[in-house]
Amino acid sequence: MKISGKHFRKQHGRVRGFSLIEMVIVVAVALSLAAVALPSFLNSISSYRLSNAAASLASLIDLNRFVAVQSNNLITLRQTTQSGNAFFYIDKNNNSVMDASEQRLLLPSDMLIMQPGSGVPGPSATGFQYPTATVFVSATSTLTFDARGSVNSCAGAASVCMIILGDPSRPQSGYRAITLNPMGQIKTWTWSAQTGGGSWVAY
Repeated sequence: MKISGKHFRKQHGRVRGFSLIEMVIVVAVALSLAAVALPSFLNSISSYRLSNAAASLASLIDLNRFVAVQSNNLITLRQTTQSGNAFFYIDKNNNSVMDASEQRLLLPSDMLIMQPGSGVPGPSATGFQYPTATVFVSATSTLTFDARGSVNSCAGAASVCMIILGDPSRPQSGYRAITLNPMGQIKTWTWSAQTGGGSWVAY
């Protein structure tokens, strides 16, 4: 069937774009969905960064243990602050100074060494495993391994050691922890109000 130009223009003249009101409604719906999803997305990012920081610190601790065995000497993991940045470093020459050749870890500025209390779970939340562990204190605690790779002292005590990491600005992201038993065996833990159920979960 042949369609005349006049008929074609008449049929297609009815096609139109979105009106301004429709565009505003679509944008408003999109912004509403973004506002709902954004907090969850930011919490996921924060949770990932916490896990990554804990894994990096666990690796540095394990390296500290290896250096102690290799050097057949007491080697200490220390904390220091330079230009407002918090570092953990392996004090290979035991001079209490972070030298350029010493391995270190820069802790993200929004993450801190946490203490139990006010919603932060402590050693007792590990259940029967490490309920009396000594908790690392920010900026003052040290961790020393002996030549056998055993923990010589943690925060001044010869016991199971626990280091807790968290982002105080996002407690909903949960916390991460690292434990070391006297033999130097490392375990990492996670806790959140949603998945922890009040207890640390090893991972």
